[in-house]
Amino acid sequence: MIQHELLNLPTKKLDAGTLIAQGSGVGSWQLLSYQVPINPVHAALLRTGKVFFFTGSGNNPTRINSPFNSVVWDINSGTFTSQSPPTDPSGLPIDLFCAGQSFHADGRLMIAGGTLQYDPFYGATSAFLFDPSNEQLTAIASMKYGR
Repeated sequence: MIQHELLNLPTKKLDAGTLIAQGSGVGSWQLLSYQVPINPVHAALLRTGKVFFFTGSGNNPTRINSPFNSVVWDINSGTFTSQSPPTDPSGLPIDLFCAGQSFHADGRLMIAGGTLQYDPFYGATSAFLFDPSNEQLTAIASMKYGR
């Protein structure tokens, strides 16, 4: 156990995919009895109270053309709903590693960019909207330049 430097809170080093949740009482945390089925790189708390996790190559050039799933975590039930990996118009997987994200006023999450290639690095031009009401990721018009 180590102490968090700024807030003097106990923390613990965890494996990828391990979830913690605030336990009973202010400032207490506990490990949950389950893990995320993917290694999340991005997370967004949705207006529905669920969390959208998506991933990518994780700065690993050998994984650049792998399909990357995303999941929606229902915190109350402790379940995950898998989402299909995003693909480009030719059906190739899109790596959302290092994508930007921003919520629209209506609660939809815009995800823009990602990784197109490493060494030299090129950002992807792809863009998506994730709608929390139907939990669907939809491609929208691409950006002019990669992010």
